[in-house]
Amino acid sequence: MGIGTSLIYIYKDYPDKYVLEKLNKYIAFYKNYYKTKQYKVGKAIFVPDYMDISGKNKINPTSLNHFIAETEVMFLYYCLTPLS
Repeated sequence: MGIGTSLIYIYKDYPDKYVLEKLNKYIAFYKNYYKTKQYKVGKAIFVPDYMDISGKNKINPTSLNHFIAETEVMFLYYCLTPLS
């Protein structure tokens, strides 16, 4: 379970304003990261989660289980806060 998932489950059980602020910040970061770092292979969109700080690789690896987990976090966030 990642940070986003943990924050969602904590907020769901204990709807505290502080937890929601942290969750909103996490989601805002990920949405921006997704928008600025995504790349396509054919028609599929991927988001790297392992970065090459040397800048030599144009396409950095994407762990599909991480990508699916982050997608689930976005879905759960929407279900928890549909007006956010």
